[in-house]
Parts: sequence; C-alpha cells; structure tokens
Amino acid sequence: VNDCGIVRIKGDAMKRAEGNEGALVSLWKNECEGASQTEVKQHEINCLRNGTGVKGAITSVATPAVTLTQPADAINFDLGELCQFVDSLTSLSPNVRGTTATRKISSIARRSGVITFDAELTSISVTAGDGIVRAGDYASGGVATVVTGTQLWIAGGDTPANLFGMTRTLDPVRQAGQTYDSTNDPMEDALINAESLLTVQGYGMGELSCQANPLDIRELKKTLGGKVTYPRTEMKSAVAGLSFKAIEFEGDNGTIKLVSNPFYPKGEFLLGEMSEMSFESAGPAPHMQNYDSSDFLRVTTDDTWQMQFATYGQQFCYAPLKFIRGTTWGGA
Repeated sequence: VNDCGIVRIKGDAMKRAEGNEGALVSLWKNECEGASQTEVKQHEINCLRNGTGVKGAITSVATPAVTLTQPADAINFDLGELCQFVDSLTSLSPNVRGTTATRKISSIARRSGVITFDAELTSISVTAGDGIVRAGDYASGGVATVVTGTQLWIAGGDTPANLFGMTRTLDPVRQAGQTYDSTNDPMEDALINAESLLTVQGYGMGELSCQANPLDIRELKKTLGGKVTYPRTEMKSAVAGLSFKAIEFEGDNGTIKLVSNPFYPKGEFLLGEMSEMSFESAGPAPHMQNYDSSDFLRVTTDDTWQMQFATYGQQFCYAPLKFIRGTTWGGA
C-alpha cells in the first residue's frame, strides 16, 4: 500500500530564515521529524489492527464530542488530526459518514477517552458504534487502504475471510492462525491455554513472545502478585542494534517474553513466533520523495513550500499457524 505525508512551510517563515543556515535547517528538521514520527506511529497502529483504518470505536456521541468505547485507544489520535467516520469496525466496504466530510480534533481527554472535534457531528449522522479513521484511510470496495494488520492476518475461526485473493477456509489454522476467547479465564490461565493450542498446531516453534497493552500487563502482574517473579530481559529485533525490553513469563513449553506496546488494542494479546512477521517496504518507511533531486516543491495555489514523505510497504506474516490472538483478555 502507499502512504504519504506532507510537510508545508509558509514563504514568510522561509524568508525570515534566509541567510541563517542553522535556522533554515532547524525549520525543516523540526517539521520533517514531526511528519516522520506521525507516519511511523500510523504504521504501528495499523500493523496491529484489521486493515479498515479504524483507530477507535465510538460508544456515545455528544456533538461535537465522542467517547471512545476503549479509552486506551485515545493514544492513537493527535491534536489537529483530520478524521472521518465509518459505520463499521470490521468491513472493508464501509459507508463513510458525510461522504467527504472531515472533522479536526480540537481536544483529547486521554484518560476518559473523550475526543472533541472542531464542528458538530449531527449533520453527518455520526452515531454510537461508528469507527474513527484518519481522513482518507478508510477501506473501500473490499480493499484496505492502510497496511493489513495482525487482526486480519490472524483472523482465526473456521471461516476466515479471503486475504490477498487467497481462500483461507481450506486450512484455516495454517492460513489464518487461531483466536482464543478468554472471557472466563484468569489472565495467566488464558496465556497458558493459548500457548497449548498454539504448540499443538505450530510445529517447530521457536522463541515465543507476546504483545499486549501496558494496562493489561499491569493487571496480569497484579493477579499473579507474589506467586512468581518477572525478570526484565532484552528482546532482540531483526533490525541491527534495535532491541525491546520484555518481561519473562514461564509457560508450559518454556519462557514467553511479554512485550508492552501502548498501541496494541486493550483486552487482547498476540502470542507467537514474531520472527515470522515483518514489515517490508520499497525503500525506508517513510522516505523523502526526492527522486528528481528536488527536496521541496512550491505549492502553486498558496505562499507555501512543501516536502513529501512516502511509504510503499505492507506487513507480511509468513506462518500464521505460529500465532494465536487472545480476545476478551481480563474480561475487557
């Protein structure tokens, strides 16, 4: 998929920095780093979700504000972000509220999950149960606009939806992994039960790790209390020089490393051999679009200069059978 970000700086700011190389470099550096960080954040969010572009579900509307079903999803949004609204959290062919209408985020109450927009939502029929997407990121005609995340790769069940033209119902576990509903399980039991289902199917398993939201890992540690200690350990990445802090959990088949990820949906976990999943791209993700050796362009309709960043990439899972996704973890 293609994902682009744009940095724009007004001509008067450029002119004031003229003759001061340091000021000009800082001007572009600050804006470019912000845009790059935003793009990387979007990639991480989408890599953990279902390809619809939905970053949060709405539980109630008090125009121009909405309350998120899961307040922890507030981390997925930023002030000034342009958003659109869709009538489904899972469909790749949703109805977009107000068609082309957008609303800009004016304030975020992160702990309560209340997001306020710059204009009312009644005229575009936003209602409880709708999803919020970054403007332009909604799926259309059965095709995802954003990268395909783990919720779609590891769909589980007996009748997983087709993916990239592949019919996955012929061998669902091998082609779509497994899911485990842990509604009635203590949190530690859910991990152990999921691990057993995984190792039965995922022959030749390597090192297991588990991604989860920090709020869920906190509750897991509370439930275990003094029953066991959790040493911190390094978890190496396939990228040279990059590693993650992890907490070790003793499973039935060896040590499982729990990785805290604030963008992972609360109430779920992903357990598996993470080396079988990767993000592949043509060039860095993101990278500057200066293929013609021009770092920035003039906007012909405004006194503005702009720089463009792009990602041409996709997330891939090479062995879905080596993953299981836990749902309703901790009763969430």
